[in-house]
Amino acid sequence: YTQAPLKVAEALGEALRENITLRELDLRGFLLYDVGARAIAKGLQQNTVLKVLNLSNNALSDPTTPSDGEECGVAAIAAALTAHQAHNSAMKVLNLSHNNLGPRGAKAIAEMLLCKNTGLEELDLSHTGIDPLSSCGGKFWDPQGVHALAAALRENSTLKKLNIEYC
Repeated sequence: YTQAPLKVAEALGEALRENITLRELDLRGFLLYDVGARAIAKGLQQNTVLKVLNLSNNALSDPTTPSDGEECGVAAIAAALTAHQAHNSAMKVLNLSHNNLGPRGAKAIAEMLLCKNTGLEELDLSHTGIDPLSSCGGKFWDPQGVHALAAALRENSTLKKLNIEYC
């Protein structure tokens, strides 16, 4: 972990607050970690135009207790998009693949999917350890997170594509 990705994430978070033109942001493999994802989440809370966000392979995790005592990255992103969707449904595609979602991340994603104003159409959760019996190990998942996600999928009416391969 270095400070460089965090500084960039903080700058991007600030820029997202005022952005009126950027429609797609691809940060795959940037190694944001949870602290960088929280910086991006702050910007997403006020952004009304971003349609595609790729945060795959960013070492986002949901350990039982975050090392810095703060909200996990996946939960921060989902919470920001839930708040964001309450007044704007621009976000159409979210890629969280190759990150460890964990039970809190799953529950946060479930809450996001239950948001009535959500415009999210594509969600990539592949290689995130959803299935405890998968080759990914699912070491961070518990049945409550999986059940919350399944229940949200039954209620959500906008999601058109869900990728959970190799979970």
